Amino acid sequence: MKLKVVGLACVAVVSLSAFGCSSDSGESGSGGNGGSGGTGSVGECMPTAAECYADGPTGPGAECLAKTDNSNSDVWTGRFSYLKIDKPPALANQLIQNIVVNKGIALNQEACNETGDGTFTWLIEFNSTTGKLKTGGGDPITDPKAGGCFVSIPNSNPALDVKPATVDVTVDDDGKFAASVEGVVVPIFLDVEKTKVILLPLHGIAFDGQFSADRNCVGKYNGDIFTASNLCQPDTTTGETEWTTGGHLKGYITIEEAEDVYIDDLSTSLCAQIAGPDWKGQPDGKCSDTAAWQAGERPEGDWCAETNAPATADCKNAWALEAGFAASAIKINGDCQ
Repeated sequence: MKLKVVGLACVAVVSLSAFGCSSDSGESGSGGNGGSGGTGSVGECMPTAAECYADGPTGPGAECLAKTDNSNSDVWTGRFSYLKIDKPPALANQLIQNIVVNKGIALNQEACNETGDGTFTWLIEFNSTTGKLKTGGGDPITDPKAGGCFVSIPNSNPALDVKPATVDVTVDDDGKFAASVEGVVVPIFLDVEKTKVILLPLHGIAFDGQFSADRNCVGKYNGDIFTASNLCQPDTTTGETEWTTGGHLKGYITIEEAEDVYIDDLSTSLCAQIAGPDWKGQPDGKCSDTAAWQAGERPEGDWCAETNAPATADCKNAWALEAGFAASAIKINGDCQ
């Protein structure tokens, strides 16, 4: 596999710390906990194609377009189907959400109202027997029914060794879950052929959220509230979003590592995008292009990486990240070969 590493980032929130039990992202739509199993809604904008569901538009997991059924399994497998960034504000804008996040996470299934690339894959696998969560990045999804796999990319720098992490997780009888992950490097592929990738090292991660009753959904797809008159798209003027989140995560990214993440579509580094125009130097739109950076100064963060806590006068070398997410059941075929 030929890889061109176009960026590196360190997020200790996975610190994107965790998934919230219900959405606090202010999103429109009902069913923040994913709803109950096998009760998918058939509205005028809900897809009807068989490829969109595990077992049809009223079958298990239909409310989140699940591609497999976890109902009768001790292992619940899924993929982030939506990620809504709430903090920092510079990453919460619609441009970043659409160009960088949604485009990669959304599958390439026009019949299912998804027109993304499926190249940004974040997998979650809960084992209810052992009480373990396995999470990490996966290969691009080209056949959603066939599923995905956990990807590993060896690296000479141990901190950037791409591989899934396995940790303890708690899940109660209502499907509420919580877990903490010390660190994991999530690859964001930029094409199906995997010739370009952004490596996103995440640290101090904690997840919390709530499954649907059949363990197929975290959150839901909002197609049941969309209208054909609006081309089956969310009405952003009223605050509608494509998905309702059912989980939450928060964490941090260090300033130095954010500088190593370059966003080609925006011609800027992640550091400069977060820090603002004063830190967008020339010629490449990076923090390190500025005279201030070269003189040893750094943008001011709101988080301290050493303590994984809010910044102080003596430690402000990171930015806090928070995001809501939705996840949908998908088959996971172990580790990629």
